[in-house]
Amino acid sequence: MSRTVRDAPKRPSGNRVLALGLLMSASASFQLTAFLQVSLTPSWLLPVLAAWLAQRHGIAVLRDAWPLVILPTLGVNFGHGIGFSFGVPSATLLLALVVAAAADARLRLPPLEHWLRGDTAWPAASALCLLVVSALEAGSWRVGTWRLDLLALPGVLVMLAAIRWEAVAAAAWPTAPRRYAGAFGLLVAAIGLAGLVLSGAIALGPLQLRVGSYSPAPFLAILCFGLVVLGFARARNVAGLLLAGLVLDRLLALGDMPASFAMETEWRLLDWGALFASLAATLAGQVLRPFFADGAFMPTSVRPVLHLLLAWLALLLCPLLLTGFGVSSGTAGLWLVAALAFAAGTYWRERSLVFVPPLLMFLWLLAALFDPAGGPGRATGMLATLGTIGFTFALCGAFLAHSRALAALGATRAASAAQAEAIERVDLSPLAEVVEQVDRSATWRSFLVAAAPFVVAWQLFELYGFGVVVGDISEAFGEPPMLEAWHYAIAAMLALAPFAFAFWDWLDRQDRFRLLALASASIAGAIAWQLFGALLGAGVRELFGDFGDTPLEAGGILAFSVLLLGSGLLAGTDRRVARPLFLALCTLTGVAVVSALAWALGEGTVEAQELPRLLAEPVVILLICVALARFIRLRLLLAGDRPREWLFGALRDKGFWVRMAAAAGLPSSSWRLRALAAPAFWALFAARFVVYTGGVLARSWAAIGAVVILFGHLLFHAGKRLSAREMWRPRTPAAADRPILFLRGFDDDQCRYRRRPWQLLARWLDLWSFRQNLDEAMVDELAQFGPVIALGRPGDTRTPFGAQRHYSADADWQQTLADAARSAQAIVLVASDSPGVQWEYALLKNEAMLDKVLLMFRPDGEHTAANRHAAEWMCPGGGGAVDAAIAAGLQPVSLRLIQGRPILAASRAANAAAGVLALRLHFERA
Repeated sequence: MSRTVRDAPKRPSGNRVLALGLLMSASASFQLTAFLQVSLTPSWLLPVLAAWLAQRHGIAVLRDAWPLVILPTLGVNFGHGIGFSFGVPSATLLLALVVAAAADARLRLPPLEHWLRGDTAWPAASALCLLVVSALEAGSWRVGTWRLDLLALPGVLVMLAAIRWEAVAAAAWPTAPRRYAGAFGLLVAAIGLAGLVLSGAIALGPLQLRVGSYSPAPFLAILCFGLVVLGFARARNVAGLLLAGLVLDRLLALGDMPASFAMETEWRLLDWGALFASLAATLAGQVLRPFFADGAFMPTSVRPVLHLLLAWLALLLCPLLLTGFGVSSGTAGLWLVAALAFAAGTYWRERSLVFVPPLLMFLWLLAALFDPAGGPGRATGMLATLGTIGFTFALCGAFLAHSRALAALGATRAASAAQAEAIERVDLSPLAEVVEQVDRSATWRSFLVAAAPFVVAWQLFELYGFGVVVGDISEAFGEPPMLEAWHYAIAAMLALAPFAFAFWDWLDRQDRFRLLALASASIAGAIAWQLFGALLGAGVRELFGDFGDTPLEAGGILAFSVLLLGSGLLAGTDRRVARPLFLALCTLTGVAVVSALAWALGEGTVEAQELPRLLAEPVVILLICVALARFIRLRLLLAGDRPREWLFGALRDKGFWVRMAAAAGLPSSSWRLRALAAPAFWALFAARFVVYTGGVLARSWAAIGAVVILFGHLLFHAGKRLSAREMWRPRTPAAADRPILFLRGFDDDQCRYRRRPWQLLARWLDLWSFRQNLDEAMVDELAQFGPVIALGRPGDTRTPFGAQRHYSADADWQQTLADAARSAQAIVLVASDSPGVQWEYALLKNEAMLDKVLLMFRPDGEHTAANRHAAEWMCPGGGGAVDAAIAAGLQPVSLRLIQGRPILAASRAANAAAGVLALRLHFERA
């Protein structure tokens, strides 16, 4: 294999980093209905992107993104609820810089005194207190649409004067002249900090130019977070400065201040959310500092997540209890939500994507119960925002956790090499799980490919006069038309679907676009949770309308939902308490739903004939959610730092025809133009088309649809039988491509992968993806590189689908096999104790052909002895390595030699995915 541990990632250019930052500064919003709005704001992910780049390439890679600091925000309103904007708040940029510095393990930050001028520590502390005063006070000068915050001006001026901007510029641009770099850094900082003092907007028709920040509260909270997480100050010292700022504000309010400062004398009218957000951010910095300090970026327990959750709940409730006005919904609190979701994602991975967003929503609704202004009644926007942020950052955390799990292949090899073990063992389990997900997705997508020609053919069927026939038949049977009008509208677009699928396949196979998979998953999940939040907000209004006089009942429903979601989240790690509790609550919920339906039928509220429709709708919604979850999980797995050739398989020829044949689910033996002349090709290609047709027909005529679906399966089987007619003829001239020889014992002629009887869906997917046995998997994966050949089993009445067979006479089979082994480009040998395979062992070893042999172990436990004997034959100590793998809870998958060095591949499950992955790894270096 040519590579096992990935090379150091190539550092992106400054222009590329800036372009990526500008792209992520764009946001869009779409008002679908009066209460349903979908917003996409990629700038929320800028801190995550900055941390990822800094961790891989160092924080210096971000230096060319400085124009983002001085760019204003440009908004465009197209009407009809559609709007776009470009720009990044200064608080977001500050957070991106902070987390990038924390994530760069190579960066050694000097103490805080290095960044301050002389003895300016106390003036800098006073600047922080002045920013607290500005954040607490809501008053400011206003001139039209412009706001001038005079209370923030002293703090900004002190910061500009106290910080050594030349030192900051020297760290960012070490090769630039110190004087000019310092002046440039001061100018950029002055422009960025000026937004805390002056903010406003200029409207020019549909265009709007906005500068500054309407409140310094987010900037203050992130500044406190940065001071603590970077180790510049202790958390208690920062908290003391925040409280000192509160005392200073009250003293100034009691003093004789000029009217222009508009100090608030009523303490209940202060922006307490800003103060508590800064305190919570300080606590978050203390909690997350170990997360960055040791370079693991993974919480070792659930405690950090619980600390962040308690900080957020305090942020929700404390301002409400002090003022009685409303729950906090500011930007600073949302960044705390982002940190909470990210930490949960790294700990619970995919489970967090399902449970964290709704848990945040219901917790916010519970806090809003105490809001006298009717918080739950105006919850739609906030719930959608919580869903977006909760999902997006949980996805980033899960991506980080998966990336580290998938790196185990390279890490295990490196450790083994250092220890100079005789046989290296590689655990394929994490990658095999990804390969299985990719295979299943490809199978489903092959049916989607079949949908395009189906709908196009149906459109032509209607255009040429048969639409009347369809209408008459539908009317005669008293059924609705089989296809609605919208099918015809999209048929023209589906006619171009082959090009779209070819482009999709090309995109999926590109290593350099792996982050695009993460972006697509983030967008899809964020939109879904926004819609859920909006619908939940609308439902909450109805709920509180019904229980307006008895809020305890509404609170009980919300508390039960929080308990259900919380136990579901904890069930991923706590099997003793949380999992039984979650199952009990799910059972209770199901009983309640069934009881409600029975009561509705008994009372006559729901008619019996309406019940199937009522039950079908949630089932359809559930299936859509499952499909969306599978899509997001697959995108998440594809975003990992693993070569796409390992996950999708290599393509020898990368033309349009090959990509279309692969997308259509055809085996690689059919990826050549000459395959069009074979009946097997058309049978395999048309089978999915027929099954899809039966699925559409079943909508109106169930019996006819079922028959057509069955015929599609029979057609697929017939295609495999026709493919099996192609025989290996050793005496004919050799093909241009050297063959791939398949050797195995005849007791299991195809090396079948077994599934449990109840795994019906998996067995069906194995059927359509050529994963029922190793024989057909080799044809699906390797036939593009050369013909897969094998000796046929004596006594076969019909040739199975798989390698091309040659049925040799007893007298010449050894010579035939020896000649084929010498000419083969690779040999796949299945472990066996049969006499024929024993002779093959001796042949390969005597003629020094072991370097091109891939030894595949039998996937069932009945042949452990044969596996041990084969491994011992391949290399001394192989049997012990097999026993050690089994003792470690792994099943041996394959054994191969790389430059004379044995590599044992094992997996928790010796299934088809593990076997296919072993084939891909071997042929990558072949």
